[in-house]
Amino acid sequence: MKCWRACSFVSGTACSIRSMFRRSVCRRPRRYFRAVEIVSEKSARTYASIMTRHQVEPTRFLMVGNSLRSDILPVLEAGGTAVHIPYPTTWAHEHVAEEAMLGKVFTTLGSIRELSA
Repeated sequence: MKCWRACSFVSGTACSIRSMFRRSVCRRPRRYFRAVEIVSEKSARTYASIMTRHQVEPTRFLMVGNSLRSDILPVLEAGGTAVHIPYPTTWAHEHVAEEAMLGKVFTTLGSIRELSA
């Protein structure tokens, strides 16, 4: 039997993240996520620290995100697996050069609905 522990990892200030959750359909994140981690920067080191804190081996860590720069590449560098779900609008600082993507293996989906357990 598979056991998944869903956690939310977001970057920003605590105040801005609380505001974001209040404006979203997920008004009470603890109802859906075992943990909510607010970090100042999403980096391979940050993700490795999160994996250690939550006692998850990198090979069992799956990140689903919309940012190649902040969600996908750092998780791959930390040894995890990633699923990219592109968002139609991407901030300029989130763009990644094509050469940075060479050799990177991850899945891309069109919607979160395509993600299966």
